[in-house]
Amino acid sequence: MRIGIIGPGRVGTALGGAFKQADYQITGIVSRNQEHASRCMRITGCKYWSSNPRDLLGKADFILIAVPDSQIKSVVRAIHELPLPSNIILVHTSGVVPSDILRVKHSLSMHPISSCAGDKLPRVTYFGIEGDIEVGKRLVKSIGGIPIVIPFEHKALYHAALNFGAAYILTLLEKGCKLLEDSGIKKPEKVILSLASSTLRNAKRFGIKNSLTGPIERGDTKIVEEELKTLGKMAPEDLKLYKMLVQETQKFTEKKFNHE
Repeated sequence: MRIGIIGPGRVGTALGGAFKQADYQITGIVSRNQEHASRCMRITGCKYWSSNPRDLLGKADFILIAVPDSQIKSVVRAIHELPLPSNIILVHTSGVVPSDILRVKHSLSMHPISSCAGDKLPRVTYFGIEGDIEVGKRLVKSIGGIPIVIPFEHKALYHAALNFGAAYILTLLEKGCKLLEDSGIKKPEKVILSLASSTLRNAKRFGIKNSLTGPIERGDTKIVEEELKTLGKMAPEDLKLYKMLVQETQKFTEKKFNHE
């Protein structure tokens, strides 16, 4: 099957590489950024580049749209300016936008549940799929992935859930780095990432609920109160968030402290 890629950013390039490894033929790249297009072409072995989505018609049986969510509608509009083959497959990579925005029989959203750096997908990657489920399952399995069917009405909830394990982890790590730096710790990012890595290893090995450590898990009320008191003086902008995390972790452990 011939594949065209619209949007050779981090996700588009990683998926293009995965399909190339699975012996698909990447026949066209569409991007307004020539540098991105050139990199994706090197990784996928593709020889054709254009800035116009319509130029893929006739060159691809399957068009992968890997652009920001806000741009999907305009890309689809451009594609539909010309008659489309009845058996063409249109796929976008959004975890939130519904697949029916693509307006063809074989419409699919195929969302990689992975942090893409633009090179390779992990050996085993989960994908949230919605739309033409049978096509989605075949495509995901063909590149060694694991398909997860997402009900149309729950896509936003699904995506919000994933953010707890991705973007918001990084937000918390950045908060930790700043406080370590304020504490006089050198190379705070290396320190916090070392701790986070060990936490994730334990969670993977023993399960999330069995890997919690720290004063809340131990029931050490005085330590938690001292932390909150110090944050109130030295980092008051972080106090509200920290209190919320303490409360949620208490629910997690079912250990209650008085920290009003």
